[in-house]
Amino acid sequence: MIYRVTETFETEIAKFTRSPFAIAVDSCTNAIFLSLIYIGIKGLRITIPNHTYVSVPCSIIHAGGKVGFEPSSKILKGAYQLKPTPVWDSALRLTSNMYIPETLCVFHFPVQKNLLN
Repeated sequence: MIYRVTETFETEIAKFTRSPFAIAVDSCTNAIFLSLIYIGIKGLRITIPNHTYVSVPCSIIHAGGKVGFEPSSKILKGAYQLKPTPVWDSALRLTSNMYIPETLCVFHFPVQKNLLN
């Protein structure tokens, strides 16, 4: 019965974002890690902004990749790509119709998350 709640949540998130599917995990960090494992990044250099949450480069390294930083003079407010992968870190963003075709978009869902239509 508890799995139906998770399945319903995933279905509603997929509808809201217009994604073909959604998978709930325990954290954005693990969503990034699992996405990188899924696409297979072993040995690949992944470039991310230098102003990001500390777990992002840790997830890249843990998944077998190498980390590169690109200068970012502003604090992140939206989504960014873990270049050159199709993975997008949207930890700070959840909006309707946000899905980008052919990508894996990850976000977290804390109590203070704003839902924007």
